[in-house]
Amino acid sequence: MEHHQRSSPTRWSAGLLLAGLLSLACAAAGERPPQVPSPDPLPVREPLAWDQANVTALAWQLHEAVVDLREQVRRQPPLGIASGQDRGRHQLLDLLRLLRTESRHLARELEAGQGHDPTYPVYQRIQEMRRAAALRARRQFITEPVMQRIEQAREILIELGRYYRPEEPPGTEETS
Repeated sequence: MEHHQRSSPTRWSAGLLLAGLLSLACAAAGERPPQVPSPDPLPVREPLAWDQANVTALAWQLHEAVVDLREQVRRQPPLGIASGQDRGRHQLLDLLRLLRTESRHLARELEAGQGHDPTYPVYQRIQEMRRAAALRARRQFITEPVMQRIEQAREILIELGRYYRPEEPPGTEETS
């Protein structure tokens, strides 16, 4: 027999109340509550020709940014069980752990001399995990220091994306 845990109205009410109070506290202090990350695809900037050294350096920067982001989320005090965000916080931390592992893998592969094609699947997987983490983070209260780290990692991913062009749709290749 399956057991489905349902959210009680009390848990939802407490979570909404807490979110409202946090927004009011920010407003009273003259601050805006941090904007949550968007799961939308990252903006595409002017593509760049493959440069192994630059791409490798960006991959290591991304790895360091993800490590820093995970540590900052881990340091963020949990809002408590009554908020209903405890499980979501642990899921976000786990996604960031996976992102840390994949970003390190990408950097190591590039450092070992692997080029665009062999590392493209890893880059795609990192993008998929970024979207999943952004969706999870939208359900959490995100502090300004965490948002700064999210933005830092996001900017590195945008720059990295200039080297990893989206695949051409089938049938668009030039034939000579």
